Amino acid sequence: MCSLRLFKLKTLIFSVFIAMFLTACGFPNKYILPKPAMSSTPIDISTLDSSGTTKKETIKQDFLLPVSKAISKELLTKDAGLVISDGSSALLHRAALIRLAQKSIDLQTYIFDEDTSSGLLSTELLKAANRGVKIRILVDDNGLKKSLSTLLRLSENPNIQVKIFNPFRFRSPLLRASIELPFDLKRINRRMHNKLFIVDDIAFIVGGRNIGDNYFDNSSYDFTDTDVLFMGKVTLSAKDSFDKFWSFYKSVPINLVATKLPKNKKIINLYPLSKDDQVVYEEDLDEFYNNYLNNKLHFYFGKGIFVADDPSKVDTPLADTMTPILDLINLNLELATKSVYISSGYLIPGKENIKLWKKIIDKNISFNILTNSLASIDVVPVYSYWERYRDKLVRDGANVYEYNYLESMYLNKKKKAQVRYKLKPFGKKAIYSGLHSKNIVIDDELSIVGSFNLDSRSWLYNTEAMMFFRSQGLADELQENIIEQMQSSMQIKCDKKSCYWLDLKTHKIYHSLPNASAWLKFWKNILKIAPERLF
Repeated sequence: MCSLRLFKLKTLIFSVFIAMFLTACGFPNKYILPKPAMSSTPIDISTLDSSGTTKKETIKQDFLLPVSKAISKELLTKDAGLVISDGSSALLHRAALIRLAQKSIDLQTYIFDEDTSSGLLSTELLKAANRGVKIRILVDDNGLKKSLSTLLRLSENPNIQVKIFNPFRFRSPLLRASIELPFDLKRINRRMHNKLFIVDDIAFIVGGRNIGDNYFDNSSYDFTDTDVLFMGKVTLSAKDSFDKFWSFYKSVPINLVATKLPKNKKIINLYPLSKDDQVVYEEDLDEFYNNYLNNKLHFYFGKGIFVADDPSKVDTPLADTMTPILDLINLNLELATKSVYISSGYLIPGKENIKLWKKIIDKNISFNILTNSLASIDVVPVYSYWERYRDKLVRDGANVYEYNYLESMYLNKKKKAQVRYKLKPFGKKAIYSGLHSKNIVIDDELSIVGSFNLDSRSWLYNTEAMMFFRSQGLADELQENIIEQMQSSMQIKCDKKSCYWLDLKTHKIYHSLPNASAWLKFWKNILKIAPERLF
């Protein structure tokens, strides 16, 4: 036993030295294709017209296809939006859209898990591919399991292509943490955080949800999130963005990242449900499917502009990084005349945004913010930096709310969130909820929805995608959802002496971080030693 441990230790040390040598020599990542001589420049907002499509359009849309036939006349002059606010509906909408697809499906996501939800969607994708639908799947490697078994199984179908964005050198989490993280941090710290689900170049879903049980109300750890389904000419901008990422040199075919599954481990049925669950699933899915065909969905009509980072952002020095999404958000915030509602699961505004928000508040504009509490957030360092701005925002005049958790095994006998569960947020023994939405509503009319968090990671390190949609009806529904969540949260209040938390459900007042253990508070303070802009 001792000799075996010694052998493993020697192997690890040898691997570290090899990695250091390769890094020093500039040895290329074996997965990444040669970099083009000149990568495309970040997206210029001026290239977007009022319909949200790029000026150069090469794709012809057929609104008479099943996915949009019921509202085809309206789509000739307007874009359509549909709010998807709960996880179960989010899964069924995606599955129904896959069944409706006739030509193509493009899926771009940060996380693709190995669980029931991903299995159900994968089964639907396989069925679509078997009837001739062309499918492309692009996933960031930071959001993948070690085995990649489901994606490998999908890639075996001739009508399904799978690529991995900015892949790691090692599949082993241990080698990533011990070798790749210390010696290749500059590269692996830049990720593709976009989420897009495009069907037949007509419809697309954008929002905060990845592919996994956590995002579809089917897990021990659920995210409260919001998607919006859009249809119309604006889809061409989303398609154009996907194509740029798909052809980018760091988007690598999966067969170059991982080997094929052994013959004796091929998956015949992807995560089959029990017979009873299968019956319920099919009944629910049939209802969603027919709602599309029979015009029973509550679409709002308006005008949209889709804005996404260019994939070359991951190669751009931080000092030269362009921020088209943040720039457009701030431009519209400055134009606000009545109200602003922000729902952001990860919120670290930074000094410049705080100054801008103060100017907006000083114009007597109602400024409302919902973000995670320390007890509900899954990334503790984010709260470490959020609290630097929290009280100042309240004193400046903002209405600030922190999302409540669900009581669960994440709490000790005194019902306080624990550090050990924050380190492993996907524990199977708990029922736990955290805010994951990234939504802004301005003046009851403009809705901004997508993957972009109001933190430096989104505007500096990750690539993101957001939809700007002008429609009073859709804005009203999104705003009502945010207000409803605020009414179940903790509101931060400040008097002359200090700030405190008011539970809007129980009316109980807390003078220190509510529902968080002493260890969790200690951990939160320790994490402040890291640079703020990393988060």
